[in-house]
Amino acid sequence: MIRPSEETIKRALRALLGAVLAGLAILLLLFVLSMLFIPKNNTARDGIIDQKANGILGEPGNTIDVLFVGDSEVLSAFSPLEIWGEYGFTSYDCAMKGHRMPDRYSLLLQATENQKPKVVVIETHDCYSPFTPGMAFIRSVQDALPVLEYHDRWKSLTFADVTEEPDATWTDDLKGFYLNTDVEPANDEGHMAPTDEVEKLAIMNRWYLKMMIDHCRKIGAEPVLVSSPSTYNWNTARHNGIVEFAKGANVEYIDLNVEPTKVDIDWETDTRDGGDHLNLYGAVKVSDWIGKYLCETYGLPDHREDPKYQAWNVALERYEELTD
Repeated sequence: MIRPSEETIKRALRALLGAVLAGLAILLLLFVLSMLFIPKNNTARDGIIDQKANGILGEPGNTIDVLFVGDSEVLSAFSPLEIWGEYGFTSYDCAMKGHRMPDRYSLLLQATENQKPKVVVIETHDCYSPFTPGMAFIRSVQDALPVLEYHDRWKSLTFADVTEEPDATWTDDLKGFYLNTDVEPANDEGHMAPTDEVEKLAIMNRWYLKMMIDHCRKIGAEPVLVSSPSTYNWNTARHNGIVEFAKGANVEYIDLNVEPTKVDIDWETDTRDGGDHLNLYGAVKVSDWIGKYLCETYGLPDHREDPKYQAWNVALERYEELTD
């Protein structure tokens, strides 16, 4: 066996050291650029991605009692101001359209840096939305090095991006809710028909859901799984799959598609797109049901007479003008 010469070993070690130092230099550069490129406020004008979802960052610290997390099902089904007007506790739709589990987990971590909700409602639709390990990896890298997500901001950088620290000041009047009054009826024939079939969660979806539940418990929030009404996205096999998961994770699960927790949705009038999402009329029914349930079950406070929360009463007035 021919042994490498001492000089060959030294050259290999120098090359390895050079590669390590180059890698560290690149990481340091990306870290510095991330500090520069990250939006300095949570508005679209400042470059934030999905201003509406990130409106949670502008809410005063520790003022949100309930977070609703998920994808567009959340945005369409839960109206925080409807809940505020009836029950007086604060909530926010912390969700984005087309969300996958890694995105949802990332947004939850971000939202709870400044908020310590008493309850986190985890909507179950995107628990069945597929994603790849690559998508999860990219999300993790973008969270660690925001320049990789916000690299296009080089076109609009200003001196303030160099001198200012990030400071979220904007919040959404509708608290993340997507208000829509369109009507497109759905065919609900056979919806939630009985079956013993179980649609199990994919391994990675299960893993992320478990991490979300663990995070909620770590910060003192009660996690609650909820399936919002949908003829397009939800069925009994998926219901059975979440029941199985919920038992194993020892977490509460509420399915608003089935008795005894079924919300009386009129599929002729309460959906905007043939049963995929609810419209305002369906959201009012869901919000009333879930608001009452969370208030009674978890003893959530009524802030409506608290001067520190008067901005919510002002927002409610504007909401009522939009929905009258």
